[in-house]
Amino acid sequence: MPYKKLNQTTFDLPSATQLLDLHLKYWKDKNPELFVKDGSTKKIPQIIKAIQQINQSNKLNDYAKLLQDIEVKTTKSIRPQSIPYRSTLPNEFIAIFDLQKFKHIKIDAALCKTLGIKPDDFNLKALAGMDTRIQLHHLEDVQHVVKWATLAYSIIHMNIFRWKLNEDVFRINFRASTAFSNNAELRESKYVYFENSLLFMRTDDQNEEVNTPAYLLNKVSLLPSQCFQPVSLHFVASPTRANLINGFIYLSNLLLLGVPIKYILFLHERSIRRSIAEATNSINTKINKHHQVSNFFTEKQISDCLQKTVRRRISQANTGWNHNSKNRIMYCESDSDAIECAKLLGLLPIPTSIEHLMYKNSSIQNIKL
Repeated sequence: MPYKKLNQTTFDLPSATQLLDLHLKYWKDKNPELFVKDGSTKKIPQIIKAIQQINQSNKLNDYAKLLQDIEVKTTKSIRPQSIPYRSTLPNEFIAIFDLQKFKHIKIDAALCKTLGIKPDDFNLKALAGMDTRIQLHHLEDVQHVVKWATLAYSIIHMNIFRWKLNEDVFRINFRASTAFSNNAELRESKYVYFENSLLFMRTDDQNEEVNTPAYLLNKVSLLPSQCFQPVSLHFVASPTRANLINGFIYLSNLLLLGVPIKYILFLHERSIRRSIAEATNSINTKINKHHQVSNFFTEKQISDCLQKTVRRRISQANTGWNHNSKNRIMYCESDSDAIECAKLLGLLPIPTSIEHLMYKNSSIQNIKL
């Protein structure tokens, strides 16, 4: 995304697609052991296209179709009774999710005590607001849960990354409705705060490392309200593996939402600096580090861009994302509003490794008049 300066030079940033390619190439050259042997990234456009289609329809059936399109390959079925699935912790329950059948095949009896609903009522359709019997979704979270769940399940089945069973975890936090709970106290609270940890399960017929896990062990914990953060997806593993996968998640979301990278960089600096002056100085310092060009942007340029362009673009992204839901639409009347909205969309904060990639692969060019 070029930015034209008064002295007829532009600051050009790579596209989200280019960044995704650069990110994967960097890690594959540096740590090839993190990738499936001969794993190809050719399916990435197919994945992004499928996710974009889901954004338009927001139908749970599209999840299953997405996984089928990615050619899900799993091992033979396991014996559910051979796997410990009962939680011993309060305010937590465990469920086993079959990635091939795309449904829970075993749910901890603690669910009844934790949520006050029957195990059969805890299902993807209910969490996505598509079960006519019971709806567990929260209006302000459901669209984000749809997005992050789709990204998580598609990343698992891309046949690009090597997974470690009983070690790799995806975490997603969200709120769930308690309107159908048989617990009066929970019904009065209207909803609960969840942290859902998805652990790649090891079964008797699988090695420690596999291309595609067959099952996920869902550990669902209730959180205090003060611990709740905007709905997002986070991969937990060793620092190196986490940087690879979380960077991939971030760039996939950036590509999905289509917000210009320049705007995200400006908002990122504004979110971590006390003033426009400090944000401008930080941006110029990073440009100078890579291009030996001092004071490229002025405070007025950054301020005008945030006020006149970025706020409107972030509002549009939020409105477009929530087009199918009854979510509260946020109009960004200040930088703080835009920052909060970008966080809700998963655009902030920018991972350190991705920010470095953005500046490193930027360019400054003179315009010939």
